Amino acid sequence: MNSSLYKSLHDDVSKASIDLVLTDPFYGHFLLGVNRNFDKNIPTLGVRAEGDGSVLLTINPDFWEKTLTIDSNGNRFPDEKSKLLKKGCLKHEILHIVLKHILRCFDRNSSGTLKYPNHRQFNIAADLVVNQYVDSDWLIEDVVTLDQFKSLNLWPERDVEYYYNKLSELDNSDNSDSQSRKDSGDNSDNKQSYGNDLLSDLMEAPSGSRGGSHQDWSEIDTSEGTSREVLDNYIDRQISDAVQRLESTNSWGSIPGSIREYLKDLNKGKSEVSWRRAIRLFNETSQVSKMKITMKRPSKRYKKIAQWPDGNPIYEMIGDTFKLDSRGRRKPIWESKYPGLKAFPRPCLMAAVDTSGSLDTEKDIPLFFSEIKKLYQKSVEIIIVEADTQIRRIYNYGVRNIDEITGRGGTNYDEVISYASRNIINRSEDELPIDIWSGSNWTKTYSTKIPYLADGLIYFTDGLAPKVTVNPGCPVLWVISGEYAVKEDSEEYVNLPGNKVRLQNHDKL
Repeated sequence: MNSSLYKSLHDDVSKASIDLVLTDPFYGHFLLGVNRNFDKNIPTLGVRAEGDGSVLLTINPDFWEKTLTIDSNGNRFPDEKSKLLKKGCLKHEILHIVLKHILRCFDRNSSGTLKYPNHRQFNIAADLVVNQYVDSDWLIEDVVTLDQFKSLNLWPERDVEYYYNKLSELDNSDNSDSQSRKDSGDNSDNKQSYGNDLLSDLMEAPSGSRGGSHQDWSEIDTSEGTSREVLDNYIDRQISDAVQRLESTNSWGSIPGSIREYLKDLNKGKSEVSWRRAIRLFNETSQVSKMKITMKRPSKRYKKIAQWPDGNPIYEMIGDTFKLDSRGRRKPIWESKYPGLKAFPRPCLMAAVDTSGSLDTEKDIPLFFSEIKKLYQKSVEIIIVEADTQIRRIYNYGVRNIDEITGRGGTNYDEVISYASRNIINRSEDELPIDIWSGSNWTKTYSTKIPYLADGLIYFTDGLAPKVTVNPGCPVLWVISGEYAVKEDSEEYVNLPGNKVRLQNHDKL
């Protein structure tokens, strides 16, 4: 795809997104936080999980530029109609994300079996849910609607489980009815009255033929539990951000009451546990791995061309003739580069504790160390840094009892972030030295550097400090708490680089 066409497509989708903000503010705001790309390999458009736990909206350029602008007879839609169809398709996909169909398709029963084993039927049920919330003028031709299954007497505004089970009843009843007609010799076809023909057509139709493409949802099933939870956390965060924007401007628009209550309840319920969840997920997703050479099974990933004793490469041969590849080049023989490789995690986090005077030593500081203890119990190596305007003490958690803390001055984050990024900390002898725990006692130093880059930095603080001027060299999570903690809409909070989470009040712990 050439750059001018790519830019034109992005601009057109951006216009549709802005138009959606004006007509359906929540969905428009949510869409602005979703990454997108264009790919002709997808039939229409669809959403899928990315490796980093986010969601990607993929759009087929031909579908966007042709199907949504030209009708089945080859006539061009009026511009206003085309705009509505584009907004409808975008809203359709956003609803799949917001209602978490991308995750729920692989819910499991208590026995561990899939709750929705028929993925195509789940896709139909999911479309029955979301298309109720899209204006009929915004829907493309032949999409799935409740009216198509009148014989089932489907209730509106129900969740995907309800519609999936109702479709299962339809299929089972038609199968038994068909068998009874065969036993009685009745060849009349009453399947249409039950809607079975329609269901069969939908089940056999190519992906994306009646709306969004769901073929990539299956990828989440092979992901580790942590990856699924990261995706769940991402969706919750996007919902929370969009809801906060709407409540601050009171611009909910025409969003149905059932969806509005769902969003508010979801946002309220998650806020009480999001801080512990965020800390745990930050730990699990920021870890890196070490590679160790072993003498066991050879690595299949790292290969090299085999060589004769004189150093010349060895090529594949048939008799006295070299085997050639598709480009006419000799095909080399590959062998393992290393005897074997073993990967193992090296979880190491730096936990910086703000010991400034604005934090309570009887409430806030013990709360911080309580969370650090939970991380330590998960076999995580933790380097503790006590700091106010400068680093005061450095030690590994678990090697000494935590009693008194140092500092109690103002707050500045730059030196801690610089230290976490493996920069050398140098001080003159006119300044206070840094205390480092070495085995059984404290040693004082005016120059120090962390021995290796930490997987991540968790900074426990109230957020009352000047703006950070150092670029972090590792992921950062700010854990905000304290009687005087900064508000989420404050400049101090917004300017903190990295992810941020707020601890709940102490009475709930």
